[in-house]
Amino acid sequence: MREVIAITGATGFVGSTLVDVLGKESRYELHAFGRRDWRNKYVATYTKWDITAGPLGREESPPVDILIHCAGSVSDWGTDAEMYTANVAGTQNVLQSFAKARQCIFISTASVYDPRSSKCNLREDASLPQRYFNSYAASKAAAEREALQSKIPFVSVLRPHAVYGKGDTKILPRLLSARRAGRQIIIGNGRHDVSLTAVENLAEAVRCAIEHPQEREIFNIADGKRYQLLSVIDLILREAHYPKKYIHVPVSLAYILAVMSEGIYKGFQIHKPPLLTRYVFSQLTEEYTLDISKAQRMLNYQPTYVLEDMVSGILAGIDCASSSS
Repeated sequence: MREVIAITGATGFVGSTLVDVLGKESRYELHAFGRRDWRNKYVATYTKWDITAGPLGREESPPVDILIHCAGSVSDWGTDAEMYTANVAGTQNVLQSFAKARQCIFISTASVYDPRSSKCNLREDASLPQRYFNSYAASKAAAEREALQSKIPFVSVLRPHAVYGKGDTKILPRLLSARRAGRQIIIGNGRHDVSLTAVENLAEAVRCAIEHPQEREIFNIADGKRYQLLSVIDLILREAHYPKKYIHVPVSLAYILAVMSEGIYKGFQIHKPPLLTRYVFSQLTEEYTLDISKAQRMLNYQPTYVLEDMVSGILAGIDCASSSS
């Protein structure tokens, strides 16, 4: 008998990849949910649903075995109310709609870890902060608690870091946007290590979580290698056919600029995020690496994709000319 899977956020970057990956397996019957009009050959039904509007009605909520919850806001710039509504209240509505599922896989983020503490080889049992730099991380941490405290018997929380791939609108485009006068802006020297997560590796982690259900567990998810940030930028510039010319901004000056940018944007109520925030600063100036051994051990997670093999395809979908100035 085919297992019935519900995927929220199916029209988004991660959700649409999951539909394509899991839809190729005949043992699954997929029911997809998203905010936009959408069609996909792999889904049995697609329902247009804004999870912030409330739970699904009984006629709209099919009985499912597995819930994969991807929907929510992934912006690092938004008000507390906006983020709470999208990520916490939205998660509550999703859990209520599929309360009879046997298993829940919740796509969270490594941004829930303490931005003020060491982020070297982070493990899942690292302590979480009382306060975050932004509402995104705080709301995702609260949404994790909702999932883990639900009555669904098996819950796996996945914490990827810096998810990239075809259709990415955040990671590579944002790096390319930090170009001025033909030069790439880098904070500090960029010679620290970071963990990145190919969206295909995240999809593999979801598949592994389905096959190895856990009662209440959290897993870091990342590529099987770590990257030096400067090497990542070198690779992107080379593949985008840009010269490797840099402007190195001192770390102390960058932090002041981040604080000022946040103040100006909040003061003028600008909805678009500034190029540099304290959250982005913390991501770009310090080592941010994940220990993925727990997922490898308990889920048999074996990531196979790396940035070097994928960057050309990713950049082909990005208008590099409009990503720089």
